[in-house]
Amino acid sequence: MKGICTLEQLQDEARADLGYRNANKVPFLKTNVYKVRKRMEKNKSGGSKVKEYVWNHNLRKKNLSSLIREIYDCEEHCFLYKIFGIEQTKLKLEISFAGVKLPKEAYSASFSDYLEVENLKLLSSVEDFEIVIQPDSIDEPVNIARECNMIGDIITIDHFAPGIFFKCDFDYVPNIDGWTIIEFSERTLECNAYGLPIDNDYPMWVEYLLTSYVMYNIGNERLAFFSAFAALDQYIEMLYANLETAYYNLLPRIGNAEVFDKYCDKIERYQNMNRRIIDEKFKDVIHECVVDFEKYGYLYNKLYDYEKMRNKVAHCEEGYSDGNYLDLVFVIIEIIYLTGTGTELVDNIFEIYE
Repeated sequence: MKGICTLEQLQDEARADLGYRNANKVPFLKTNVYKVRKRMEKNKSGGSKVKEYVWNHNLRKKNLSSLIREIYDCEEHCFLYKIFGIEQTKLKLEISFAGVKLPKEAYSASFSDYLEVENLKLLSSVEDFEIVIQPDSIDEPVNIARECNMIGDIITIDHFAPGIFFKCDFDYVPNIDGWTIIEFSERTLECNAYGLPIDNDYPMWVEYLLTSYVMYNIGNERLAFFSAFAALDQYIEMLYANLETAYYNLLPRIGNAEVFDKYCDKIERYQNMNRRIIDEKFKDVIHECVVDFEKYGYLYNKLYDYEKMRNKVAHCEEGYSDGNYLDLVFVIIEIIYLTGTGTELVDNIFEIYE
């Protein structure tokens, strides 16, 4: 292999190795997540220029940077699940009808039930739910819930147990035996859910980030902010640990004393795990991993302010203002793509067509 004889070569070789190592830390990170239409228009010189980018038929922006932030705000926690490649889970939860009024006692009935979700460790949201009543006496798929005027509602979601507290009203109708509805049938609530499966291989920082959004949605922004920053801490530590390894592997190729001295400085610096997370470790990660790192100083400036807020929350002090959580998570996403792919979020997230 070619020897390393300049400081620029040393930096370039380390950066190439880090790109490979960092990408292997986030193999689940998705690209081309959102399809966006590019609309063109004629310019004064007779050529063409981009008029706007359109997502979901109605969200329009003149540039992709503005569009991605709008999509993030619209999609909420679904944005995180999509970029991490965690698909919706189809749930089929058994309904017990315990304690419901019997057919001979009433013309209509209602019941409430707690439905435990056993295959998820975190439940962020539930969508498109349907009550399905399949009579035991009928072999082919039949749902008699609508014939019974069955109307259900999800009262609340237990995000962390997890489970669903469900309420339902229905009628006993003449053409269907009441006992078929409440006893001699398979009774389920079927729905799609965003959640983290129990048997998953995602690192802890992903779980922390998803959990933080649940906390934000239930109104605890301070704890959400704290958990999101904890996810960022772990992510930075993971990348920082790669720095020493990347440089250590270059030792046999060092070509002169000047490069060797610089190499030794790097190794000594990156062996120190007790440095400050944002002011030192994050700065070094960006410097070593990203070409044109100077243009991303705004990320450091934001994190420096967010770190002070995190410290206020950690020490139960005044000084944290609500309204910063969503911005923090968006910055974290920018950092994950920048360090995990070597290019910006906006260059990865879109599939563009005309």
